[in-house]
Amino acid sequence: MLKVCSRRIFLLKQLRAQEMPLEQLHTILQAIILQRLAYALPVWGPFLSVDLKEKIDGFLKRSYRYGFTKQIFHI
Repeated sequence: MLKVCSRRIFLLKQLRAQEMPLEQLHTILQAIILQRLAYALPVWGPFLSVDLKEKIDGFLKRSYRYGFTKQIFHI
């Protein structure tokens, strides 16, 4: 799941390089990354180890650092 999301971060980087506004980047992040995580969370969420939760949270923090969102999301 994180590999797929990482590929999508690359797409967002390309869009940011073409000077897409932050608001639109945030909308795209929600559509192609956050919704994918939220869709699967009810099924595999209870089985996540602490290590995996930290990896997902780290991924979400990285998307904030890259400037794709205005807030930090947590699992």
